[in-house]
Amino acid sequence: MSTCIKLLCLCLPLISGVAHAEFMHPMDFAGSNEEKQRLTTMIEESVNQSYCKAGFDKCQQTTLTLMMKSELNAFKALTMANNRELLDKKIATYCNTTYPYTLIKMMYDYEASSLPSTHSELPFN
Repeated sequence: MSTCIKLLCLCLPLISGVAHAEFMHPMDFAGSNEEKQRLTTMIEESVNQSYCKAGFDKCQQTTLTLMMKSELNAFKALTMANNRELLDKKIATYCNTTYPYTLIKMMYDYEASSLPSTHSELPFN
């Protein structure tokens, strides 16, 4: 991951006054127990920040559990991404204080599906 993306993802939580665990890039995830624990903690903190501390009246256990599962599923899907450059761009664009893996995945999938799969599909060929 580029230094610029790391700095953006690490500094934004501090600017907002909320320190989260370090952003975990899905394509760098090896699956160790330590990484799994860090990821779970990071997602839990992020969801709690978004739904309990940001002024929304959505701090209910069912909502929190659903959103944590959604974020984890999005992260898992992004570990299988095959376009690192595109994923890095989406992370740089959408990585904010809550690390929304669901938003990153949605935008990655949207743009990846609109990219030509071969050079023969380019409009100028």
